[in-house]
Amino acid sequence: KQPSHTGGIYGYSSLYIGSKILEIELGGPQKFIIGNKEQRVNASKINPSRLPLVNDIKNAISLTSWAVTFWIFFTIAIPILWTALRWLQAM
Repeated sequence: KQPSHTGGIYGYSSLYIGSKILEIELGGPQKFIIGNKEQRVNASKINPSRLPLVNDIKNAISLTSWAVTFWIFFTIAIPILWTALRWLQAM
Protein backbone atom coordinates (compact mmCIF):
# COMPACT_ATOMS: atom_id res chain seq x y z
CA LYS A 1 0.00 0.00 0.00
CA GLN A 2 1.36 3.41 -1.01
CA PRO A 3 1.62 5.83 1.95
CA SER A 4 -0.47 9.00 1.85
CA HIS A 5 2.58 11.25 2.31
CA THR A 6 4.38 10.54 -0.94
CA GLY A 7 6.39 13.19 -2.64
CA GLY A 8 10.02 12.10 -2.38
CA ILE A 9 12.14 9.98 -4.67
CA TYR A 10 10.17 7.07 -6.14
CA GLY A 11 7.08 8.21 -4.22
CA TYR A 12 8.54 7.95 -0.70
CA SER A 13 9.55 10.91 1.43
CA SER A 14 12.77 10.91 3.43
CA LEU A 15 10.68 11.01 6.62
CA TYR A 16 8.96 7.78 5.62
CA ILE A 17 12.27 6.08 4.82
CA GLY A 18 13.80 7.25 8.10
CA SER A 19 10.82 6.08 10.14
CA LYS A 20 10.92 2.67 8.43
CA ILE A 21 14.65 2.29 9.14
CA LEU A 22 14.26 3.31 12.79
CA GLU A 23 10.94 1.41 13.08
CA ILE A 24 9.16 4.30 14.79
CA GLU A 25 6.06 6.39 14.21
CA LEU A 26 6.38 10.01 13.15
CA GLY A 27 3.73 12.70 12.88
CA GLY A 28 0.32 12.75 14.48
CA PRO A 29 -1.39 15.62 16.33
CA GLN A 30 0.87 18.46 17.43
CA LYS A 31 0.36 21.46 19.71
CA PHE A 32 1.78 24.90 19.01
CA ILE A 33 1.63 27.99 21.20
CA ILE A 34 0.83 31.05 19.11
CA GLY A 35 0.75 34.17 21.22
CA ASN A 36 -0.98 33.07 24.42
CA LYS A 37 -3.19 30.48 22.76
CA GLU A 38 -2.49 26.82 22.29
CA GLN A 39 -3.39 25.55 18.83
CA ARG A 40 -3.67 21.89 17.88
CA VAL A 41 -2.77 20.78 14.36
CA ASN A 42 -3.62 17.34 13.04
CA ALA A 43 -0.87 15.87 10.89
CA SER A 44 -1.03 12.49 9.24
CA LYS A 45 1.02 9.75 10.84
CA ILE A 46 4.03 8.37 9.04
CA ASN A 47 4.65 4.65 9.44
CA PRO A 48 2.18 3.94 12.26
CA SER A 49 4.07 1.56 14.54
CA ARG A 50 5.63 2.08 17.98
CA LEU A 51 6.12 5.54 19.44
CA PRO A 52 9.69 6.86 19.61
CA LEU A 53 11.67 6.54 22.84
CA VAL A 54 14.69 8.46 24.17
CA ASN A 55 17.13 5.95 22.63
CA ASP A 56 15.59 6.57 19.21
CA ILE A 57 17.02 10.11 19.24
CA LYS A 58 20.54 8.67 19.42
CA ASN A 59 19.71 6.31 16.54
CA ALA A 60 18.26 9.16 14.48
CA ILE A 61 21.37 11.30 15.04
CA SER A 62 23.58 8.36 14.05
CA LEU A 63 21.53 7.75 10.89
CA THR A 64 21.67 11.43 9.94
CA SER A 65 25.41 11.61 10.60
CA TRP A 66 26.01 8.56 8.41
CA ALA A 67 23.88 10.00 5.59
CA VAL A 68 25.70 13.36 5.69
CA THR A 69 29.08 11.61 5.66
CA PHE A 70 27.99 9.53 2.66
CA TRP A 71 26.87 12.57 0.67
CA ILE A 72 30.01 14.57 1.50
CA PHE A 73 32.20 11.64 0.44
CA PHE A 74 30.14 11.13 -2.73
CA THR A 75 30.31 14.85 -3.59
CA ILE A 76 34.09 14.86 -3.19
CA ALA A 77 34.75 11.46 -4.82
CA ILE A 78 32.95 12.08 -8.12
CA PRO A 79 35.09 15.07 -9.25
CA ILE A 80 38.26 13.30 -8.12
CA LEU A 81 37.34 10.18 -10.12
CA TRP A 82 36.39 12.29 -13.14
CA THR A 83 39.73 14.17 -12.97
CA ALA A 84 41.71 10.94 -12.58
CA LEU A 85 39.96 9.34 -15.55
CA ARG A 86 40.56 12.43 -17.71
CA TRP A 87 44.23 12.42 -16.68
CA LEU A 88 44.57 8.70 -17.52
CA GLN A 89 42.87 9.26 -20.88
CA ALA A 90 45.31 12.05 -21.72
CA MET A 91 48.34 9.79 -21.18
